[in-house]
Amino acid sequence: MGPAGLEEKVVNLAVALNLETRLKRRGQDVLLTRRADEYVSLKERVSAVERAQAELLLSLHVNSSVSPEPSYVSGHVLALGGAAEKVARPLVASLAAVTGWPNGGVFTNNFYLLRESKIPAVLLEMGFISNPEQEKWLARPENQDLLAEAIERGLVQVYGEGKGAFRDIAGHWAEGAIEEAYRLGLVSGYPDGTFRPQEPATRAELAAALVRLWHKLDERRGGSGVGG
Repeated sequence: MGPAGLEEKVVNLAVALNLETRLKRRGQDVLLTRRADEYVSLKERVSAVERAQAELLLSLHVNSSVSPEPSYVSGHVLALGGAAEKVARPLVASLAAVTGWPNGGVFTNNFYLLRESKIPAVLLEMGFISNPEQEKWLARPENQDLLAEAIERGLVQVYGEGKGAFRDIAGHWAEGAIEEAYRLGLVSGYPDGTFRPQEPATRAELAAALVRLWHKLDERRGGSGVGG
């Protein structure tokens, strides 16, 4: 828990659910070890991943320290030189790029999930909840969306583009633009994984897209989110 009361588990789950949506739109199969505020033991998590015959185990966390100073993002793997490190480094670099926080690199650790997993396993630390400024940043839903987007980009760098963001835009004249707008976080699709490119946009959808664009521009400027 951060100094202002933000709970790590809340951030982790929000990012995980967002990331799941993004990856499923790319045609990937995703298994979450929890979908709500519930306790799942480390052993149960590893067992679930093994039953699913997954390709990668990704554990999302926010770091903490007795000091409010640490501010970097980082990754943890069981050992360097393997497939896990090849996944971890682009993910950490992508998180550093989107947050503007220092890239702390990839560490080796004997964590249970890393040690007991029979497949490549990466534990990500998405900043420090003990840092007051980062806690404030992490609490904002639009920033949790940025974290999920950053992880998605890192995974795409390692595994490729997948099947595309939406299953109904292949061959459409605006396919590339729709894909790029989605990856920039400016548009979203429907829960069934479609974009429905021929449907006219409502005023509400236009407003939502404009607000997303404003937040993106404001993040790049390092602004307060208040117009002027």
